[in-house]
Amino acid sequence: MVTDRFTRACLLTIVLLLAVIAFRPFLQPDHAHAAQGSQYKVVPITMATLSGVETEQALKKYAADVWELAAAPFWINSVYSEQCRGLLIFRK
Repeated sequence: MVTDRFTRACLLTIVLLLAVIAFRPFLQPDHAHAAQGSQYKVVPITMATLSGVETEQALKKYAADVWELAAAPFWINSVYSEQCRGLLIFRK
């Protein structure tokens, strides 16, 4: 009788501890960490540089300096600025 109670108490303790381990990520989620070590450079594209020659020169210049083109958003009706029509976003 005593060993039966002891066995049940041990099993109950194991189940409770496993439940604590299983539900801990839901109760205390890990903190999100931003990627470190990345640098960003933003180059505005104006009406003058939309010809392609200056844009190509900017791409070659930053590529030679080991910058990666991360994004290149362009827009037609610019709310950002009347002069700026897009951006070149580089990552290193």
